[in-house]
Parts: sequence; C-alpha cells; structure tokens
Amino acid sequence: IMSNVAKSYRFGIESVFGLNLGRKINIQANLTLSKNKINDYTEYVDDWDTGLQQENYLGKTSISFSPEIVGSGIMEYTPHKNIHLFLNAKYVGKQYIDNSSSHGRMLNPYFVSNFKIDYDLPLKFLKRTTLSFQVLNLFNEQYESNAWVYRYLYGGKEYAMDGYFPQAGRHYMCSINIQF
Repeated sequence: IMSNVAKSYRFGIESVFGLNLGRKINIQANLTLSKNKINDYTEYVDDWDTGLQQENYLGKTSISFSPEIVGSGIMEYTPHKNIHLFLNAKYVGKQYIDNSSSHGRMLNPYFVSNFKIDYDLPLKFLKRTTLSFQVLNLFNEQYESNAWVYRYLYGGKEYAMDGYFPQAGRHYMCSINIQF
C-alpha cells in the first residue's frame, strides 16, 4: 500500500544572518531547525510468501528525507575589484530514507565545503565577463545525499533492497560567464 499519510506536521524556525565587514568581506549564513513528524504511521511490508502485506503500526515517526538541521554559510572576500574569493559550506543533519525512523535506513549527516575564485575581465565591449574556477567538495567528504529502499518478507524473514547515491569526491570546474 502506497499512500499519503493522514496526519503529519512540519514545525520549525529558520534564521538568516548577513554581515558586511567593509568593502572586502561579506558573510551570509542560514540555519533551519525543524521537527517533521507523522502522527500515526502504519508501514506495510510486502510478504512474498502470502502475496499480501504485513501491517506494522509505528505510531509517531519522522518524515522521510526531512532533516531536523540544515545550515549553510558563505564568505566572500574581494582582495581586488576584479577578484572575488568564495568559501561556502553546507551541513545537512541525519535523514531517514523511509517513514519508519529506523537507524538502519538513514542517511548520515554530512558537511560539504566548496571554494570558488571569480575574475572579472575588464572587457569594454561586453557588459560583464567572469572567469571562474571552483573546487567542489573541498575536503573530499564521502557522503550520500539520497537513497531508496524496498523491504519484503520471504521465508518468514525480512529482507531489504536498498540503494544509496554517493556524491562526487573533490572535483573541479572552470567556467566563463559572458553578459551582453
């Protein structure tokens, strides 16, 4: 049985912060804290022996893919009018990959940082031209940002098939942005 849950809620607070330290340094950050719950959850697990589904009443559970903590920040440093350096970071708290709140079916929290350099080329015949170089996943964090799971009963035992989507380790990107 696949259906929407009858009673759930999301409750939280988000905070945004910005600070300019002169013309050279700009800092921005945000933080979201939330509770994301299903009030009365019943899960259904396919039983391959009977062709039916087993019902498991779990009561109050966490909503899948809904971390309780999410935060990010970015710092921009401008050492010269044409050069901009950016360091940004993102934290995502633990999140479950189904509505059971099982720690065996959960994405671990992760913290990822990126670094970027922008150089604005002073070309008079274009509105703006920016060369960029980025180091993504600067500290080579190993993490998954998404997953799937399918659980079933067979021969009186529970089995699970699942898949996780690992994200790229440290990688690089160069780009040019031309505005007319």
